[in-house]
Amino acid sequence: MVFALCGVYFRSMKTIIITLVFGLATLQAISQNIVGRWKCIAKLVTYEGKQLDMHAALVKSRPCTANTIYEYLAGGDFKLIITGCDEQYMNAQQKIFGKTKWKMEGGKLLTSVTKFALSNVYTVSFNGNKMTLTGESGTDIYQRVN
Repeated sequence: MVFALCGVYFRSMKTIIITLVFGLATLQAISQNIVGRWKCIAKLVTYEGKQLDMHAALVKSRPCTANTIYEYLAGGDFKLIITGCDEQYMNAQQKIFGKTKWKMEGGKLLTSVTKFALSNVYTVSFNGNKMTLTGESGTDIYQRVN
């Protein structure tokens, strides 16, 4: 009788532990959120069969862009934070990104400057403090910053 009770106890504990582990893994996946500040670390495209990092090329030609922050605000607003670049470049980037809005739909990120009449669509994945956006034009990798 005692052994039968112990067997039931251990099966119940096993179920509880499995449920907790699964629950924690799910919570971590849910807690990953695009809202926040991100720094681009790579923009990968394929051209003539070769993979190129367009972000590295941009930083090489304009070192000031290395610290550009992409901020996704709650409610769908987007903010581009550039410091240290010449005023003409910063103004041009603000014109491009200043009206950008974003939203999540079915696990996809949509960005648009046309109230979503037209939009860019990305598959979003997270790995630690990194976010990867994969779309038609390639793969962008960002690192979360404070």
